[in-house]
Amino acid sequence: MPTVTTTVTSAAACGMVTTQTTTEATPEAAAGGGKVVIMDEIFEHWAAGTLKDNVEKYYTPGITVDYGAAFGGRIQGKPALFGKHSGHSGFKAWIDMLSAEWSFTAVANSTTLQASGAAITEFDWTATSNVGNEVSCRDLIKFTIADGKVDSIFFYFEDEQKVIDAFVSADAKAALATKGFMLAKPEVTKEDLKGKVALVTGASRGIGKHTAIHLAVNCGMKVALAARSTAKLEETVAEIKAQGGDAIAITLDTSKDEMFGPALDKIEKAFGPVQYCFANAGVANNMSTAPHEFTRADMDYVWDINQKGSLCTFTAVHKHFQKNGGGVFVMNASCGGSMPGECFEQFAGGAIYGASKAALNDLCKGLGANYFKDNIRFYNVCPFGFSTYMLDHIAQDLGGGAISGDDISALNPFFPGKAGPPDAIGPLIEAFFDGDTLYPHGSCVEIDHHVTFNTQLKWDRYGHKLDVEAGQAFFSIAHTPDEIRDVRGRPLSKAELAKLPGVGVSKKFDLGLN
Repeated sequence: MPTVTTTVTSAAACGMVTTQTTTEATPEAAAGGGKVVIMDEIFEHWAAGTLKDNVEKYYTPGITVDYGAAFGGRIQGKPALFGKHSGHSGFKAWIDMLSAEWSFTAVANSTTLQASGAAITEFDWTATSNVGNEVSCRDLIKFTIADGKVDSIFFYFEDEQKVIDAFVSADAKAALATKGFMLAKPEVTKEDLKGKVALVTGASRGIGKHTAIHLAVNCGMKVALAARSTAKLEETVAEIKAQGGDAIAITLDTSKDEMFGPALDKIEKAFGPVQYCFANAGVANNMSTAPHEFTRADMDYVWDINQKGSLCTFTAVHKHFQKNGGGVFVMNASCGGSMPGECFEQFAGGAIYGASKAALNDLCKGLGANYFKDNIRFYNVCPFGFSTYMLDHIAQDLGGGAISGDDISALNPFFPGKAGPPDAIGPLIEAFFDGDTLYPHGSCVEIDHHVTFNTQLKWDRYGHKLDVEAGQAFFSIAHTPDEIRDVRGRPLSKAELAKLPGVGVSKKFDLGLN
């Protein structure tokens, strides 16, 4: 190959230092000597910032440039620079875009001619992208030459990801670095919950009951337990008082507007205005029924309590929050509010239930953003399978006794096939209430036993149609270890992760009913 060296160093119009090395033609490639001159002059003009004024001189009318077209769509903002550009006007536009997107500081290139009418330039370059990230690369450019002019240019990027990352802004990097959309430190000062007033709806059994006990007994809160019937509530109130806690029973059907006023008045008279609320009341029905067979009454039953009831609970307690100068509102959105579509193949009617819970997730995000300025924080808790009346009811509805709650808990990512204890939810609600959590306000938080992760990961990574072999994992294999958190959003230790049987496991969810 040619061996004579020509060097051009410049720091002219483009503001960069350029070192160009071109090779002299050997006898067998002597015919390409003119092409060497072309390449020399092109790089000199580029370094001087005058290439755009000489496009017609060095490039054919049909000139085409491929600058990262294969990966341009993966670059944040999808800058037009990365793509294919044709003709003199397209080439000039590309030169302008190159200057707009990159600020080059150094380029060293070496050009080798080929007898086939092409030239290969290997070059080292350093530049800063328009979002402020510096990158250094060693790449190739292939030129084809026709009738003494350049007819096509193709850029070969050795490390495409390095170029892609150069256009990730500092804000985006900070967001991606959260490893699961988490805070680096709690966003509010930890609040002392002792003596504070909390309302828990759906508190007659299961998650609501055990959370109310935790808040009253372990946190020292004054807790109003609310449900449609008070018989079971009175039993739980007695249990709380026997352990030194303070609680009252409130009759409240969250689908009945007229019941909120008297209920809130009773709480305020007994304890003062509500400052913390866990809107846990919810129902599930007709899990095995095809959605096209649902009646309006079936839909209203689910949506009036799960969706409207939760929002009506907030509108009712908001007046109390204002009296306290703020508050915390938590809704139970269930893991069903963000399930991949394929899971509903196992229980078609669950799509209606899931829709009611998905609405709560959107409410949490929207209301969380809107009311934070008023010192009101929103969170959603999204439990997987827990040992509750509802889970048993769903199992009976689906299988008629053929399956259990543990069978449905095959959905659980960290303890697959084992329903969680309902008293494990209380510490998560406590963390939301006192603010000592790395989950930002407006977060929807999945929980399996005592292990949590941000629902945002579920939306981002779980496909509608799951194919384990294609890498579409529903289970914990879709998480990195630092995204698996405790109830306060802190990462688990290696020892704690090792105790989770589901970590790194991926398998098909199948109830065996079809």
